[in-house]
Amino acid sequence: MKPIAVLLAGLIMAPACAAAIPEKMDITEMANCTAAAMKSGDRALWNEWLAGLKKRYAVIYPAKSAAEIEQYTIGRVQDKRKRLQGMGIDSTSANRDYLAKNCKS
Repeated sequence: MKPIAVLLAGLIMAPACAAAIPEKMDITEMANCTAAAMKSGDRALWNEWLAGLKKRYAVIYPAKSAAEIEQYTIGRVQDKRKRLQGMGIDSTSANRDYLAKNCKS
C-alpha cells in the first residue's frame, strides 16, 4: 500500500484540463492556453499544447522552416505569458484555473 503523501502528490500533479485541444480554437486563444500550460506545472500538458500550436503555425506559415516555426511559436508564447502575468495570472494554481476555464472544448 502506498503512503498517503504519495497518493496526494499524484492528485496535486493531475492535469488541469482535458488533454484534447479544441480543433476550432482561435489561434490567439490557443497561444494563451499554451502560455498557461507552460506555467501549469504539467510538462506533458505543456508539450501537447506547444506541439499543437506549432502545428497550427506551420499550416498558417507554410514557407517557414521548422526552426523558424519553433522560434516564432516560442516568441508568441512568451508574449502571451507576459500578457497573462499582467492580468495577475502568475502562479501555478492561477494558470491551472485559467486552463480549466478557458482551454477546453
